[in-house]
Amino acid sequence: KGIAIDYLNYLVERTGLPIEYIYYDTFRKLQEGLAKGEGDIYVHMPDNFAIGQKFAASLTQPYMVVRDGFVTQRGRTAALKTVAMVEAHPLRKNKLEARNLKVKEYVDAAACLDAVLANEVDAAVVDSASYNLIAYHAKYQNLVYQGDPKLEAGISFGVSNKSPQVLYSIIKKVTNDMTKSKLDNITIKNMT
Repeated sequence: KGIAIDYLNYLVERTGLPIEYIYYDTFRKLQEGLAKGEGDIYVHMPDNFAIGQKFAASLTQPYMVVRDGFVTQRGRTAALKTVAMVEAHPLRKNKLEARNLKVKEYVDAAACLDAVLANEVDAAVVDSASYNLIAYHAKYQNLVYQGDPKLEAGISFGVSNKSPQVLYSIIKKVTNDMTKSKLDNITIKNMT
C-alpha cells in the first residue's frame, strides 16, 4: 500500500510485467534484502548514484520528492543539538551531521516523535507524509512540523544490475512517460 506500490501497479498495467511483491517492514530490512540481491525492482530508492552503486542497481528518474522537516515541541526556541531519525537512511544522516547535529536512529517515525516527547532528542527529522499519517494522535498535539528544503530527496525505482538489461529499459521508459496528472492522481489517492 502506498504511492510507490500504486506507481509500480501502474507500471505493471502499462507493461504487462508479472510482479511478485516482497514486503520489508523497515527500511533497514529492505537494504539487507537489496544487499543479498533479493528482487529485481526496488521502490523508494534515493536518487543518488552512490546508493545505486552500493546496492548494484540502476536508478530511474525520480518519481516523487520526499520533503523532510524538523518536529519539535511547541514553543521550543533553543538551538537543536540532537535529532532523531528513522534508521538506515544514510543520505539524511549525512545531511544532518553536516549541520553538526548529533543523530540518534530509531526504528520508525513514531519512535522518533516519541523520543521528542520523552526529551531524548531536541527534534525528530521525518518526511511530511509520515508525519501527517501519525501526527493526529492526541499524544502528538503539542508537536510542530517545520519543513526544510535542504532535506528534500528525490525517490526513484532501482532495477537490480543482476536483472536483464531490458527490464531497466522498460521501467525507465514507462517512468519517463508518466504524466504529471497521473502521478498527481496516485499521490492524491494516497493522501485521502
